[in-house]
Amino acid sequence: MKITHVTTRVLDTLDETPLVAGLPEPGEHTGPRQLLTVELGTDQGLVGLGVTFWHGALAPALKVALDVLAERTLGEDPRAVEAIASKLRGATGRTSVNGSGIFHLALAAIDTACWDLKAKLADQSLCAFLGSARQRVPAYASGALLRGFSLDALQRAADALVRMGFGQLKMQCGSEATPAASIDRVRAVREAIGPGVDLMWRANTAPACGRFAICSRRGVLTS
Repeated sequence: MKITHVTTRVLDTLDETPLVAGLPEPGEHTGPRQLLTVELGTDQGLVGLGVTFWHGALAPALKVALDVLAERTLGEDPRAVEAIASKLRGATGRTSVNGSGIFHLALAAIDTACWDLKAKLADQSLCAFLGSARQRVPAYASGALLRGFSLDALQRAADALVRMGFGQLKMQCGSEATPAASIDRVRAVREAIGPGVDLMWRANTAPACGRFAICSRRGVLTS
């Protein structure tokens, strides 16, 4: 099996917070949201799909990176995932080896598309091909408890998510001025959802994330 053609697309999504209507409030999370897709077509008629994203001003740069790297997969066997990744790293110089964000975001979409093709060739879903151990998994709510929101907005969103049936939530922290401010945000969400809902915390590469509070499944811890 060989890759014979590639297609990349930019998908504009609605400028709103997922899951909870009426958000976001004005802040760092306003603005267009875009998803980038890559389709790797093969000589056997199968097409593998991969997705990546980088919201904001650098999204066009990621699109260029995805276009350039996807074109370099032409003629390759998509089942040779590691060989393709090695080829793409070699084509971009040392920067990619040292962790260039745009490179790895683009590579992630291509890697996913290759694995999607391997699964389709085996006539399986990708999760089954990778060795899924269960038929159902619990869903957690992500993307509605953002660091740009006020405490009131966080509590309203968290309460809405619980009423929708989610038993696990994930929130953002890490950009606050002090550890205490991060703890206050986590505490506000915990108060809104009660003790019986799992709460996860993510800094999303915030510069000060190493100094700030983290939350456990049932409470709050500080680093």
